[in-house]
Amino acid sequence: MRGALIALGAAVLVWGGAIYISPPTDATLAGERDLLYYPSGKFLKQAALGYDEAAASVLWLRIIQYYGEHVRGDRTFNLLYHMCDITTDLDPHFEEPYIFGSFVLISEGRQPGPGMDLLRKGRRMNPESWRLFFESGFVEYIAWEDTHKAARYFSRASRMPGAPEYADRFAAWVSYRAGDVRTSIVLWKELAEHSQSEVIRKRAEQKVIELSARLEASSSGTR
Repeated sequence: MRGALIALGAAVLVWGGAIYISPPTDATLAGERDLLYYPSGKFLKQAALGYDEAAASVLWLRIIQYYGEHVRGDRTFNLLYHMCDITTDLDPHFEEPYIFGSFVLISEGRQPGPGMDLLRKGRRMNPESWRLFFESGFVEYIAWEDTHKAARYFSRASRMPGAPEYADRFAAWVSYRAGDVRTSIVLWKELAEHSQSEVIRKRAEQKVIELSARLEASSSGTR
């Protein structure tokens, strides 16, 4: 119990210290205000006093808050990569910032490069994580339409400890039905059903609706 309280206290110190490390010159600049919560990873490592995982958990809550603020506002996520990057500097084995950050950057932020960078870092730091390799396959399929890379990532994910049986199905689908809208619908449905993130589930459900409407319109046009 005492250890947990110390860890929480350390995380709060990191949070508070980050806020006041550099007062903003213009309080109307939302980007600068957001960045105050996320100074360099080196500073956070020092401020965490060894409680890196606790600090990373607090910063993760700020990432979710940042997403909510901007998805209701300007729908730009210019600081999201930086926020996820230094959170995973604190705790390299914390998978959620890699997965959530890459998904939002690629599917909503129109920043596929930074999104892929997060996944590369995640795979490097967690070479046995089926989730990170699975997400990499999904991104290769939806963002780059690279079915060969996507199939390789799905196949590798399927062979890792704890991988679900549908990972292997994904490899087969993208290999043999490349570019098929029905395949994309199936993939998004699976993601909506199995994702641990409410944000990702909702986005996946929306994509299923959009793709189904496109498929129906296409079918109507050929009659």
